[in-house]
Amino acid sequence: MELCPNSGPFQFSNPCIRESWAAIVPAAVVAVLCLFKLPISIPARIQNVLGVNAFHRFLTLHEAEALDAASDDDSAAEVIEVTAKPPLWRTVLLSAICLLQAIAWLALASYRLITDPFHPSSLLPYVLAVPWIYASLRAILRPFSTPPFDLFALFVVHLATGLLMLGGVLYGHYVLDGPMAPPLILAGLSLNVAGVLIALGVVVNIPLGVPSSRVKESDIGTSVSPEDYTTLLKWMTFGWVVPLINLGTATTLHENDVWALSPTMQSRPVFIQFGRTARPSLLRQLWAANSLDIILDFGLTLVSVVFTYAGPFFLKRILDAIAADATPADRARAYVYAALAFGAQLAKAQADVQHLWFGRRAATRMRSELMAAIYDKALKRRDFSGLVDADKVSEAKERKKSAKERAQDKKDRKGDAGDDPKAGANTGKIVNLMSGDANRIAQMVSGAYFLYGAPMEIVIACVFLYELLGWSAFAGFLVLLVGWPLNSFLMKRSVRIQKGASTARDKRMAVINELVAAVKFIKFFAWEEQWIGRALDAREIEMKWMIKARMNSVMFSLLWILSPILVAVVGFFTFVMQGNELTVSIAFTVGVLAMWIGVAVLMRIMQAIALFNMIRAPLNVIPAWIVQILQTKVALDRIAVYLDEDEVSEQVSTLKKLNTGPPAADADADAALGIENASFKWNAVDEAKEQQKADAKAGKKGKDKKDKAKSRAASEATVVAPDAPADHQFELRDISVVFPDGKLSCITGPTASGKTALLMALLGEMTLQPGGGRIIMAKRPAQVDAHGLAHAISYAAQSPWLRHQSIKDNILFGAPYEAERYNAVVECCALQTDLGMFEDGDETEIGARGVSLSGGQKARVALARAVYARTKYVLLDDPLSAVDSHTSRFLFEKLLQGPLLANRTVILVTHHVELVLPGTYYLVRMLDGRIDTQGTVEDLRSQGVLDDIAQDEALEVIKEEAVVAAEAPVDPDAELDGETEPKPAGEAKKPRKMIKDEAREYGAVKWSIYNTYLRASSYWTWGILTLLIVVSQVLGVGEKLWIRQWGDAYGKDYETSIYSSFSAAEHQMALGGTLSNYHFQHLLRPADVSTTDFNLPRAQDHPLFYVGIYTAIGLAAAATSILSTIVQYTGALRASRLLFKGLLLAVVRATMRWHDVTPQGRMLNRFGKDIMTIDQSLAGTLQAVNGSLATFFAAILTVAYFFPVFLIPAFLVGLVYRSLAIGYLETGRDLRRMESNSRSPIFSGFGELLEGIVTVRAFSAEKRFMDDLHSKAS
Repeated sequence: MELCPNSGPFQFSNPCIRESWAAIVPAAVVAVLCLFKLPISIPARIQNVLGVNAFHRFLTLHEAEALDAASDDDSAAEVIEVTAKPPLWRTVLLSAICLLQAIAWLALASYRLITDPFHPSSLLPYVLAVPWIYASLRAILRPFSTPPFDLFALFVVHLATGLLMLGGVLYGHYVLDGPMAPPLILAGLSLNVAGVLIALGVVVNIPLGVPSSRVKESDIGTSVSPEDYTTLLKWMTFGWVVPLINLGTATTLHENDVWALSPTMQSRPVFIQFGRTARPSLLRQLWAANSLDIILDFGLTLVSVVFTYAGPFFLKRILDAIAADATPADRARAYVYAALAFGAQLAKAQADVQHLWFGRRAATRMRSELMAAIYDKALKRRDFSGLVDADKVSEAKERKKSAKERAQDKKDRKGDAGDDPKAGANTGKIVNLMSGDANRIAQMVSGAYFLYGAPMEIVIACVFLYELLGWSAFAGFLVLLVGWPLNSFLMKRSVRIQKGASTARDKRMAVINELVAAVKFIKFFAWEEQWIGRALDAREIEMKWMIKARMNSVMFSLLWILSPILVAVVGFFTFVMQGNELTVSIAFTVGVLAMWIGVAVLMRIMQAIALFNMIRAPLNVIPAWIVQILQTKVALDRIAVYLDEDEVSEQVSTLKKLNTGPPAADADADAALGIENASFKWNAVDEAKEQQKADAKAGKKGKDKKDKAKSRAASEATVVAPDAPADHQFELRDISVVFPDGKLSCITGPTASGKTALLMALLGEMTLQPGGGRIIMAKRPAQVDAHGLAHAISYAAQSPWLRHQSIKDNILFGAPYEAERYNAVVECCALQTDLGMFEDGDETEIGARGVSLSGGQKARVALARAVYARTKYVLLDDPLSAVDSHTSRFLFEKLLQGPLLANRTVILVTHHVELVLPGTYYLVRMLDGRIDTQGTVEDLRSQGVLDDIAQDEALEVIKEEAVVAAEAPVDPDAELDGETEPKPAGEAKKPRKMIKDEAREYGAVKWSIYNTYLRASSYWTWGILTLLIVVSQVLGVGEKLWIRQWGDAYGKDYETSIYSSFSAAEHQMALGGTLSNYHFQHLLRPADVSTTDFNLPRAQDHPLFYVGIYTAIGLAAAATSILSTIVQYTGALRASRLLFKGLLLAVVRATMRWHDVTPQGRMLNRFGKDIMTIDQSLAGTLQAVNGSLATFFAAILTVAYFFPVFLIPAFLVGLVYRSLAIGYLETGRDLRRMESNSRSPIFSGFGELLEGIVTVRAFSAEKRFMDDLHSKAS
C-alpha cells in the first residue's frame, strides 16, 4: 500500500508528500541520535581503523584551563571547578513547547485514526510526535547549561518541514487557486512554526561555555576571550567579534585592547597536549592534534561547493519557468526557485565562514605546536653550535678528489635522497624553521580547502557538461592524459628546487646571523664590504634557486592554462563534428555556469573559454596547490629531521626528567659530581646513521649500496670539533675523577689540553663514547640539603653568556630576590665599583651579549649569577683570566674563600694555580685530553709534583695578563659596606631602557611604503601588468561576444531576452600568505548585443571556423596570462634583490649605538619572515588588487551601459559593504601590526637561547625558558 498514491517523493504540491517529509525526516534524525547514544563499546583497534578518534576534540576548554594551571608539564592537571545550574525557566519553557507539540500531533493522529483508519497517512502524526517526545524528555531529564546540539539540529529540521507544510498550503491557495485550508489547520500550522522558532531561539541564545572558578565573568570580553562563552547565535554569526571591530574602527588598537586567546588555542596547554599525543611520525601527530577542525573544514567545504552549484541549478529552472509559453503557475514557481536560490546562497555563505574559521583554527594551532616543538627541541638537543660547517669541509674534500671519483660519487648519490634535509642544524636554520617552515605548513592547512573542493567541483561540472553536450564534453580530457608525464616531471623538479631553495635560505640566514652577532667587530676592523659581499653572495645563490622556482611555476602555469583550453576546443570540435548545433540557450547556460564556478578559480584568467570555465576552475587550483603540497612536504621533512636529532640524556635535561617521572630510588648513589672511566668526543652528526635513514627512505636494500654508503660516511665525516683539523677529532680519553664534596677543586693544564672539555663532559654536553663509562651527576633542584643548597649546578662559561636584561636580572636569573645575599654577591664579585659608575646602577640594561660591559665586567656578572644561585655544585670556567691580577686576588680572597661558596662543591678551571692553591683542596691537571695528574693538594705536595705544576701554569698566567684589558683596580683593603646603598626616594627614577619597544605604525599604510616596492620592482613592470590586465578584460568580453555570435550563426531567431543580473562574486584565498580577490563580470544580455555588419559564414556549413576563432581567443588569453606571470615574477625578483640589499646595507652601516639598542631577533625577523613575504607573496597580492580593481570598474561600466537602473541598489549595497570593509581593514591592520611586532621578542629570545643553551641547561632553567615562550606566543 502506497503512502501517497500517484505522487512522486518531490511532488510538494501534494499535502500527503509534504506531511510525509515533515514526519519522516525529524524521526530519522532522532533515530540517528539515539543510535549514537547507545552504550556500545568499540575496541580501540577498530576505532583506529575506522578513524573514530579523528572526530574527538583535541582539547576542551576546561582541560586547557587545567593544563595551564598545572605547576609543570608532567604534573597532574588541577581540577577545575565548574558550577553550572541551568535556569529553571529555560527548562520549563522548552519542555512545555515540546510537550504541547507532542500532544497536538498525538491528538491529530487519534482524530485521523478514528475518521479514516485505513489510510496510510493517518499514522504520520504519530511519527511526527516521536521527535517532540524525545525533545521534551531531553529537556526534562538532562537539563543543559550549554547548547544541546542534538535539539538544535532537530529544531532546524522541524523549522524547515514546518515552513514546507505552511508554505504548501498558502502556495496551493494563492498560486494554484486551490481551496484555502480550514482556519483550524492554518492556525495549527502557524502555531507549529511559531513554537519551533521560540524553541530554536532559546537554544541559540544559550552560552557555549560556563566560566570556571578561574574566570571572572566581568573579564569576559576584556581580558578573557568571549569566544568560549558567547551564545550559539553569536558564534555562528561571529557576533562576539563585533565589539572588537567597533573598537578598532573607532580608535587604534593596542595590546591591552585585545583579549587573550582562548585557553584551547594558547601555546602552553596546546603544546602539553600535543606532546602527549605521540605518533610514529610528525605528520600523524599533527593530524591527531588537529583532525577534528580539518574534518569540519573538509565537510563544510563540500557543503559550500554543493550550494555553489545550487545557483545555476535553480537559475536553469527559473529560465524554464519564465519562458514565453509559461503559465501563471510556472511563473509563480520561479519565485519559489528564486527564494530557494537565495537560501542556498545564505547557506553557502554560512558554510564558507565556518569552514574558513575551522581551517584557520587548525592552522594557528599547528603553527603554535610546531614553534613550541622546535623551541622545546632546542632545549633538549645536543649542542652543535661549535662545529665546523659540514658543507665547507665536504667542499674541501670534494676538491681533493679526482674527476673520476667525483663522477662516481655523483652517480652513486643520484636518487639517493642526497638533497634531503640533514641533521645538525645551525642557528640560522633553526630560526628559519620556526619563522619560515612552520608558517608555510600553517598556510597550507588554512588554504587546503581549495583541494577539498576541487574533486567535487570537477564531478558536478562534468555532470552539467554531460547534460549539455553529451559524451563529447569528455573527449577533450584525453589532453590531460597526454600532459600528465610533463606534469609529473615538473612536480619532481619542484621538490628538488624547494629543497635547494630551503638549504640556500638556511645558509643565507646563517651568514646574516653571524654578521649581526659580530657586527661591532666587523665595523671595528673595517670588514663591512667583505661581509656585505659574503651576504650578497649567499643571497644570490638563493635568488638563483628562486629563479628556477619561478621558471618551474611558469611551466606549470603554461601546462595547466593550455590544458583546459585544449580540453574545451577538443570538446567543442567533437560536439560540432557530431552534427550538433551550439545553440544560444546552450551557450548562455554554460556561460552562467562558468561564472558561478569562476569564484573558485585560483588565478584570475579572463580568457575566451566560456563553456569549460567550470572545468578550468578546479584544474587551475590543482597545479598550484600541488606545488604548495610539495613545498609543505619539504618544510615538514626539515622540521621532522630537526625534531629527530640526538638529544642530551635525562641526566642532563630537566625537561626530559619532567616527562619521565620522579628519580629512581637509588638516585642518592649519584649524589656527587664526577666521571667514572669514560671517554668523550665533541658532539657530531652520525653520518653513517643519517645515511642509513636516507637509504631506508629511498628503499635501498642492496648490500653493495649499503657498503658504499658506510664507507662514504666513514671517509667523509664532515663535522669536527672546533679548531681541530678536518682529519682529527679531539677526544677526552680514560677520564676517571670524582670531585670532593663541599670543597674547592682546581682544573689546570696547558692551553687546549681539555680543561673546558672536562667541564662540558661533567655537564653532559659531550658525547659519551661506548665502553661502560658514566657521568656521576644528579640534578634534583627540588631536593635541598642541610645547608639550604639545591642538588643542582650553576655554571659560568669562559665566554660569558648574558641576557638582554638588566645587570640585576642577569644575576638573579629567575631566582627570588634576597637583598642580603644579593648585596653580598655584588660585593664579593667586585661589582660595586662598576655599578657605581653606571647611572642606573644594577638596573642598567646591558644589551644583547652584554654589549655595554667590558670583558671583565661580563665575566664577573656571569660569576655573580653562578654564585647567587643556591646550588650545591658551582662550575667556573676560568673566570680569573678575564680580570687583572688585583681583581683576581680580590675574587679569590672574598669569594672563593668566602662564606658564599662555603659547603659548596666548586670546580674552578684556571691557570692561576699559585694564587688559588692556598684554598684548593683537590687539583686535576689535564694534558692532551687525558688526566695527567690528580689528587689532593697535600698528596701532590708530598709527591713533589705540585711545584712543577704551579711553575708551568705561571707561564700561562703571564700570557693571559698580556691580553687582558686593564680593569679598574679593586683595593682589597678598602672599606666595603656589604650592601648597596639605596638612593633617596626623591632621587629615584625609572631606569633608562636601552632597547626600546619596536616602533609601530598607526593608521592607513602610507603611500611611500607602496611606492618603495613599486620603485624597487620598476614602474615599467606595473605599467606592463596594467596593460595586460586591460587586454585580459577585453578578451573576456570578446569571448562572450564570440559565443553569442557563434550561436546566432546557426540562423535561428530568438525572441526571449534573457539577462543575468547576478552581482560579481568574490572569493578570498590564502595561498602562501597572499590574500587575493577574484571578481567576475556580469553576463551580457543577448538581446542587447548587436550583430556584426559584415557577413560571417553559416555555422552549419563552417563549424571549424568558429572553433578556430574560439581557440585563437583562448590562446591569446593564455599568452596574456603567461606573459603577465613572467612580468610579475621579473619585477618581484628585482624587488627582492634590491630590497634585501638595501636592508643589508642599512643594518651593516648603522651606527654602533643603533646596534646597541636594536635586538638581534628584531633584525633576524626582518631578514627572515619579512624578506620571505617580499620574495613569495607581495607581488602577487598587488597584482591581484590591480586585477580586482580592473574587473570592478569593468563591471560598473557594463552595468551602467546595459542596465543602469541596477546602479541604485548596487550603490546602497556598496555603502553597507564599505562600512563592513572599513571596520575589517582598520581592525585587521592593527592586529597584523601587533602580531608582527610580537614576533621579534620571540626570535630575540630564541636566538639568545641557542647561544647560551649550555648555561641554560646547566642551571636547570629549561622550563622557565619554555614558559617564557608560551607567554610570548599566547
